[in-house]
Amino acid sequence: MALPLGELSAKQTAIRLINALNTGGLQITTQNKAKGQFAFEFTGHYSIKNPEIVPYELYIKQEIGA
Repeated sequence: MALPLGELSAKQTAIRLINALNTGGLQITTQNKAKGQFAFEFTGHYSIKNPEIVPYELYIKQEIGA
């Protein structure tokens, strides 16, 4: 059963980047007595040896009987 991307939650999906490099740095935000937050940006890159394989894998959890 395929779900439109707008109906997926973060708990249902995982993306694995292959040959990932940090391209946007790292930003850390902290507050007193609060959880810290951080933002980062990674980009997956094609392999020279296997250029036909996309640089990511997408995993979507599906419930049985739904």
